[in-house]
Amino acid sequence: MRITAQLNVASVSTINAVIESFVDEERLFTAYDVTKQLRHYGYHTMHNDVKNAIRSYDFPHDYCKSHSSIGAFVWHPSHLDVSEYDPNDIDEFVVDATTNTTNAQAYTTTSSSILNKQGRYCVPAKSVREAGFNVGDEIQIDVSVGRIKLSIVANDDALLTAKVDKYMNIRIPARYFTRAFGKIPTHDKLTVAVDGNQIGLFG
Repeated sequence: MRITAQLNVASVSTINAVIESFVDEERLFTAYDVTKQLRHYGYHTMHNDVKNAIRSYDFPHDYCKSHSSIGAFVWHPSHLDVSEYDPNDIDEFVVDATTNTTNAQAYTTTSSSILNKQGRYCVPAKSVREAGFNVGDEIQIDVSVGRIKLSIVANDDALLTAKVDKYMNIRIPARYFTRAFGKIPTHDKLTVAVDGNQIGLFG
């Protein structure tokens, strides 16, 4: 099924915002992944514009560019091997620039959605690291009205848990946000706060 929609043209600042979100989450990505993510958000962009934006982007010193087995350059944190790159991490979306049509699935989220394609929120790796969590740690998730608290599992009584993955991310299902906030908060409404060995999500 295809739907017709007017697509916004992605500006350089919008492209940079996607790159910044990938860097904040310490993801391995190519220029084409950025293009796909923009299309996922409902933007029309020329892939060459994305490549130009990446070339001029001020990456942090611990981010590298490496040639991969798929024949494209992959940007990745220096502590992660380029072989871990998964080209299927971001869905392919079909965009017809002449008719402004796109696959209907591309509109399941909006530019302000905090959820990834699996319907989960990825806690930024920098917050996970700041809280002292490590890859493989089991994290207790405490959900209360107006707050989601993440901490190291202290005992076997924890009902809701998640693990820190190899990218130093913690992925939180959407249902926990609706339980805490009554809805899925947008990026501008969600606050991530680190307090010692705990991470708080406030919406």
